[in-house]
Amino acid sequence: MPGVTGQAQAQLCVSAHEVWLRCEVRNDWTTHQFETKPFMVKDICPIELMPREPSRLPGRISRTWLRPYADRCRALMQARAIYDVLYSAAIDMERSMPNERLALFDRMWFSRIDAGSLASVRQAWRRVDTDLERWEQELEAEMASLCQDVLGVTVGDIVVVEQRGKPVRIAVEGMSTLASDEEVTFLLWGKRFRKDGLPGKRDEHFSIAVENDCDK
Repeated sequence: MPGVTGQAQAQLCVSAHEVWLRCEVRNDWTTHQFETKPFMVKDICPIELMPREPSRLPGRISRTWLRPYADRCRALMQARAIYDVLYSAAIDMERSMPNERLALFDRMWFSRIDAGSLASVRQAWRRVDTDLERWEQELEAEMASLCQDVLGVTVGDIVVVEQRGKPVRIAVEGMSTLASDEEVTFLLWGKRFRKDGLPGKRDEHFSIAVENDCDK
């Protein structure tokens, strides 16, 4: 009606399984209230696709927390040490001498019957390269798995970390573990959320180090 003023209010109602709107419209003369029919939440957005609450990571981890994973840390360190030795040996073998010079030394050092022994050794090391690539992939997978189990997060999770005294939200894109005799460091990286709550383009890295007493 001309000259009549009014106001409206709407309230979103959510239960464990349903969602609906409750509205109220008032003017100078009347008040009207109505509700929409409820819609199942799963029909609007599958529950499994709804984002979970961000996980808050601790700024530090105690040695007691790490102790159940001592055997895995020790095995990771030993496997990494073996891999590094084999990788260095393979690189040294490849760079030590050109193939032409190696073939000449083969003929000079060995008899014609045994010629090719040095070249055969190099070929054997080259076959090891394929195994080294596979071992490296296995090591990277175990480093990520150990970090995931200790921190309780996985790729795709949203975590809250504290940096310079301020909370920062990160969408986890990767993780790893670095283990040495002195300490074990857990690494996380991913995209940082902007102040308006939307995912940003800035990459953020976060690490938690704890003293390694796996052998104590």
